[in-house]
Amino acid sequence: MAESSLISSMPDVFVEIDNRGRVLKYLGGGQKDTILKPTEMVDQRISDLWPPDAAKAALRNVRRALDTRDELSFGVRLPGKGHNYHYRVRLIVRGFNRVLAILRLVQRPSDVTDSIDLTEIDTLTGIPRDTAFEEQLELMLADARLRERGMAVVAMDLEGINRINRSIGREIGDRLLRSCADRLQRQLRGTDSFTRLGSDEFVLAIADVDTRESATGLSDRLREAFETPFTIDGHDIELHPCLGIALFPIDGSESGTLLSNARVALHEAGVTGGKRHEFYSSTMRYRVNQRLDAKEELRWAIDQNQLRLRYQPRFRLDNDKVVGLEALLRWDHPIRGELQPEEFIELALAGGLMPDVGAWAMREACRHAAAWQSDGLDLAVSVNVTEAEFSHPQFVESIQAAIDETSLEPHRLQIELTERMLMSHDRGYTIAHKVAAIGARLVIDQFGLGYSSASRLIRFPIYAVKLSRDLVLKATADEASSALCSALLAMAHELGWNTVAVGVEQREQLDWLRKRGCRAVQGYFLSLPLLADDVPEFIDSLRDDGTDGNVVELPFTSTLAG
Repeated sequence: MAESSLISSMPDVFVEIDNRGRVLKYLGGGQKDTILKPTEMVDQRISDLWPPDAAKAALRNVRRALDTRDELSFGVRLPGKGHNYHYRVRLIVRGFNRVLAILRLVQRPSDVTDSIDLTEIDTLTGIPRDTAFEEQLELMLADARLRERGMAVVAMDLEGINRINRSIGREIGDRLLRSCADRLQRQLRGTDSFTRLGSDEFVLAIADVDTRESATGLSDRLREAFETPFTIDGHDIELHPCLGIALFPIDGSESGTLLSNARVALHEAGVTGGKRHEFYSSTMRYRVNQRLDAKEELRWAIDQNQLRLRYQPRFRLDNDKVVGLEALLRWDHPIRGELQPEEFIELALAGGLMPDVGAWAMREACRHAAAWQSDGLDLAVSVNVTEAEFSHPQFVESIQAAIDETSLEPHRLQIELTERMLMSHDRGYTIAHKVAAIGARLVIDQFGLGYSSASRLIRFPIYAVKLSRDLVLKATADEASSALCSALLAMAHELGWNTVAVGVEQREQLDWLRKRGCRAVQGYFLSLPLLADDVPEFIDSLRDDGTDGNVVELPFTSTLAG
């Protein structure tokens, strides 16, 4: 009698189930459970009570327990009240053809207050903690071995959440994280499970994935779930998940190995741009380990303020006045000395640090330009972005944040990118117009070397175009290059685009460009890169009338690869 009273007061549900999946008896517990409704389960088949995938998993495990006579556990996800609820089911054999099933609710949506074991759920998102997930993963692997089926472990990174925490606030970031968990949950079946690792990474265990083809379909489905932007307190937020996939038994037979390999694949996927998936391969681990060592050194450099900006003056050819400055990134390495961008940009890209490096460079360039603005200098500064930065879901927001933080007049910031980036990105047109809407100006680097026709480029809000160093060098060396440069300058003029030539190192080049109407030039022939603090003195040294001079506004760019 005391035992019956004890069971009745427990939140767990106790029922007996036979080998056909029929609920024979309700023994007590879970009286407040409005999802299972245990008193209504008696004489019902599980297949009539639960969704097909959950019912099949339950019946399969009941028969497995009866065959092996072993106690076992598994998880199911059941719908109710517009949400999914995660139950852990423990089976104990009680006779020839029946088992005792103990059902415990281990996950509930954040706005539902059913009594559950809070030690097994993530209080922020309402999904299983990593310990509960690892237990479920072990059970799923045991089931996959028994049935000789495959499964997938998927590591998913949502890097933009950290940027949201920094730029908009942690409260918005936490709500975004809960919305992400809800979207993921809707993509999973009752036989699947997932958890959160860190602030922006999820790990999923997906049953019955036997081939890379089916795993690719799974990846597409997961990424499609994030195509619609999140709207939180008036903020439209886009996230593009990056996925690393490890398959059982191809990539490992134990849970720890599969989890590790999925995260290695995730790291490799991040290197390739962030909007795709990668399957684990044995060669990845060596590459990842090499990158991690170098990545830590570069991260340390960022934390220790070892990155620097130098500024290359740009001159307007019709009056020889300084009209802008191109910011050049340097790493002031304590042992190797000053490093050029080509010595570490690839490392930043491979290590997934380019968004952090780029965000630092943009803020620093805006800070310096705002200081010159306060000193009465009519100068501007812009930042060259890599494809990894341009593809980042918070790219436009990061530009706005840099402008707001420094109080820089928006037209003084110009964003430099290649036409390939504009044309190959599926949202290039939209992003370009959002940048223009902020008030920043768009500059096309390496103009004439891309594959796009002018008829396509005129759709974009282009403020200026840059002739590459190679074109400038060849323009005075052979007739074909001279004709090409002349045609590009003429076309840009007719389309209303300002023109900038870089890499001017000889008087002959300067005279050639001036004669053909190039608007502005820069290069070592005119000036070496300057420290930010030296810019006002340099400007002052060029004035010949004792006045403030005519420092004219003209497109110029700042490049990380200069």
